[in-house]
Amino acid sequence: MWPDAGVQVSPVGDACRRLIDALSTFEHERPGAGWRDIATLIRQVLLVDRFSFEGSPELVVPSAEPWPTADQWQDLHCQAFTIGQGRFRVSARTWEPSVGESDTAPAIAQTRVAEVFRHEVIPGPSSIPADPFWAAAHKYSTYRGVAQQQAARAAVTNDGTPLIISLPTGRGKTAVAWSKSFLSSEGVTVVIVPTVVLALDMERRTREQAQTKNKQLSPVDRYAYTGGLDGDVKRGLRQGIRDGTQRILYTSPEAFVSGLSGAVLDCAKSGLLQQIVVDEAHLVDQWGTTLDPSFRSCRAWLAKLTRLHQLTVSLRSS
Repeated sequence: MWPDAGVQVSPVGDACRRLIDALSTFEHERPGAGWRDIATLIRQVLLVDRFSFEGSPELVVPSAEPWPTADQWQDLHCQAFTIGQGRFRVSARTWEPSVGESDTAPAIAQTRVAEVFRHEVIPGPSSIPADPFWAAAHKYSTYRGVAQQQAARAAVTNDGTPLIISLPTGRGKTAVAWSKSFLSSEGVTVVIVPTVVLALDMERRTREQAQTKNKQLSPVDRYAYTGGLDGDVKRGLRQGIRDGTQRILYTSPEAFVSGLSGAVLDCAKSGLLQQIVVDEAHLVDQWGTTLDPSFRSCRAWLAKLTRLHQLTVSLRSS
């Protein structure tokens, strides 16, 4: 039976938690998670279950709008079979990246994909001792390899020029983006994310980090500026951006260039805008001409903010 969005659950994995967060804004008239968000997360949950526990997991879901059709499930690398009563039984298809002609390449690719879905650390360089600032910000004693070490140093010492950080899944991009906020006592970081689901997931993770590190990062204990928020909460977040008490905020490109623009501008004028991060930046290239117009508007807005106050623009890519 498909769970209600508000159902209380025992501790679950990251993919399942993201799905539960997405359901809280799905099937509502207000802007929120769409069917692509839900279907993609369901596929991830099924693959995590398959590679972690073996077998062929399936999930029974509604088939009526706004849920995906059978063809839409197919487009997202899933199979959906009608079982009556307005329901589908959904299973996930595997995928491996394109590889060379070597006899061993396909097996290696399959192994790497399985490691990601089992949340295993992909084998790589030996652990690199953490720099003092990294240990102070995150309490980590090591980096996850040379690439993360270089990314962390570049982000923290950035002089205000655009910076592109590209790390594989699970190699600590989020920690790099958090570093300046955790190391300083003032300054605002605005993170532009492509989906509401990602904003809600990052809000959860940031709240957990703030509690663990006993840091005050938001005056209203909220970190995602989304369309479904209560008006008073939105006003509180905007005021927190203006006065610098909202240390980290996740938002969409649409909100960044519209509802939040005045608050971010005031923040920059007062010298409190510390950095702007564009998360999952590889989508900018992958979406091509179908790119959200608001993403294109961000470029001009970022240029204006840069002229007002030196800031870091971090572009992250998986």
